[in-house]
Amino acid sequence: MSVKTVFAALVLATAAGTASAQGLNPGLVQQSNLLGVEPGSLSATELSQLAEAKRENDTTTINAILSRAGVSKSSMGSASGNAGIAQIEAQLRVAPGQLSPTELSRLGEARRDNDTTTEAAILSGATRAVSDASSLNAGKVQIAAQLGVNPADYTLSQLVGMLPQSDS
Repeated sequence: MSVKTVFAALVLATAAGTASAQGLNPGLVQQSNLLGVEPGSLSATELSQLAEAKRENDTTTINAILSRAGVSKSSMGSASGNAGIAQIEAQLRVAPGQLSPTELSRLGEARRDNDTTTEAAILSGATRAVSDASSLNAGKVQIAAQLGVNPADYTLSQLVGMLPQSDS
């Protein structure tokens, strides 16, 4: 083999490796990890649909998206396929796949602060339950989450009235 042939083969192999590595951008990898699926197993559109279905707790859509991609719930934390999430679930002693990464973080914080009300709300799923989505807005949801209550159970005025008052 001539040096030119070897050099050309190396250039082609390097170019092919670079081209195949560009299929997964860091954003899609991060979104896949947050949703608990193998990076590259779902398209950007499917990842977006899966995120929306998880936010709405739409198990039918979740199962449909995962089955099309050949991902079973059992392969999804331990349940999510993400070793970091699985470790946090084990440390917090919660069932795999029961809580979102955000809920796991809030649960850990509530336990560190000995906030049993917030802990109970997160574990019961009350912070996720929505009876009338049209009456909710981001501010109302955020205040309810800080208080550890279901935003659909209170008006915005009631939630604001429940916030701790400062003495200044």
